[in-house]
Formats: sequence, structure tokens, C-alpha cells
Amino acid sequence: MTFSWVFAGAKAQGLGILDAAQRSGFVPSRIAVPKGLPDDDRSRLEAWARAADAEIIAPGALTSEHVADVDLLLVCRFELLGAPVFEAPRWGTLNVHSSLLPAYRGVHPVSWALVDGAEVTGVTVHRVDAGIDTGAIVAQRSLAIHDDHDFHSLTADLDAVSAALVTEQLVRIDAVRRIPTGRPQVGAGSYARRRGPEDGRIDWSLTAQDVRNLTRALPAPLPAAFTFESSGRRVELRSARVVDVAPWATPGTVLSRGRRTIVVQCGEGAVELTVVGVPPRPGARLGEQARAA
Repeated sequence: MTFSWVFAGAKAQGLGILDAAQRSGFVPSRIAVPKGLPDDDRSRLEAWARAADAEIIAPGALTSEHVADVDLLLVCRFELLGAPVFEAPRWGTLNVHSSLLPAYRGVHPVSWALVDGAEVTGVTVHRVDAGIDTGAIVAQRSLAIHDDHDFHSLTADLDAVSAALVTEQLVRIDAVRRIPTGRPQVGAGSYARRRGPEDGRIDWSLTAQDVRNLTRALPAPLPAAFTFESSGRRVELRSARVVDVAPWATPGTVLSRGRRTIVVQCGEGAVELTVVGVPPRPGARLGEQARAA
């Protein structure tokens, strides 16, 4: 007989964890739906719960009473929990986070790892405490960030790591009948704050690789990276590749254009980017000048 547990979370990462756990014989008795979940994601999660005969806890309704009679609460992409909730399960609460904590605590760890040009990331299963992703680490697994990763493909790879790592921990917990103590997080760490619209603005004084990193963190259908022409026209930009050109222009200068692409001088090197709409003409100046326009 396996232990009793509740799952709180959603998105593809959460559903992948639920599928993998179920294949190994671990089915939660209740599933809590996060607040603000898109209708499609919510319907998929609720359909999973009904098929598994798990009770559905409506958005914003999770309380200590829902978890006081179970051994474990497992959280993945859920809102912050108060102490009365995360302390209520008999063995405690675990969270699944898509970074190698203490790096990239917070809500957008995958995006910021790409923007920062990180070479490695991963998944951490940790105990939940009063901080934001600060609890003791129960398990971690790293994943190399390849040059062809974008936000979608890196997220998918991390989701697969999450499903495998969590299932291993459920088997481990079932064997010892408790949550491992874990090890304290060491080091100052970093915080992956929530990204906003202005974070998509390109700074052409950065290197060509930095600009490419920003665009691969914002593939469609996410809002595109953007800049402005000196006229004030907003220019949205998608996939980018670093190109080998001799530096000769001010950063932000359009060096050449194709039918759907432009090559732009950066602070170091140049990038070819796909333009949403009409590409700016060669010689056009993009970026900071438009702020005052």
C-alpha cells in the first residue's frame, strides 16, 4: 500500500509528473487547481483528476483541512503556500522547481536561464518552508542547455526530467515512509523575477549572443522581443542567429535586410533576426534613440 498524498499544480510539467507517478502506482487522492489557470490547462487537469477518481480542489480553495489527513503534499507551479498548509501533511510538503537551486529561485527560472546564457540548469525537489524556493534540497538533476534550445524545447526537456526525478522520489519516500531531511541550500543564490513586457526590449549595446539569447527565450506564441525605429515604429523580432560580419556601424544599425530578416550591429558582433511585419531598411537606427522619440 502506497502512502496518501495531494498534488497541487498544473501545466505540462504537472501533468507529466502525474502521468509518470500514476504509471508507478502513485495516484493522489486530491488535486488542487492553481488560480489563474487558462481554461484549456484547467480542463486538462480536471479531466485527469476525474479519470483517476481524485477529488478536485477549486482554485484558491486549498486549505490545511485538505492535506491534514494525508502523508505528503506535492507542489509544482502553484502559488505560495502559508505555513498552516505546508506544515499540515504528516510528512511535510515538497516542491518541484525548474532550476538548480539556489540559482533562479522564483517564477520564471527557465526564461532567465536562457536570457543569461546559462550553460546548465536542471530540476530541484525541495522541502517547502516560509521562503521562496529556499527549503532543504531532497533531490536535484542537471540538464545541459544546448545552443539550439529555446524556451519551449528547454521547458519540455525540464518537464521530462521533473517527471522522472519526482517518480524516483515517490518510490524512495514510499520505501522509507517519510520525506528525506534533505540538505540546506548553500550560497547566495539568484532570483528569477517575473518577466514583464519591458523585459523583451532589445539592448543593442549587448553582444550578438546576448541578443540571440533574449530572442530564444521568447519564441512564438510568447510576446516577441522588440525594438523601435527612430520614427517610433515598434519592430517585433523572433529567432536570431549570430553572423560573422566586420564591425563598422553603431550598435542598433541595420546592416542589411532580406524579405523577412534584418542583420543588426550589436555591441559586439551582429545578429540576423526574423522580423514580424515589414523589415526596417538598411541604415535604420534601432533601439535607445526611440525612447525619446
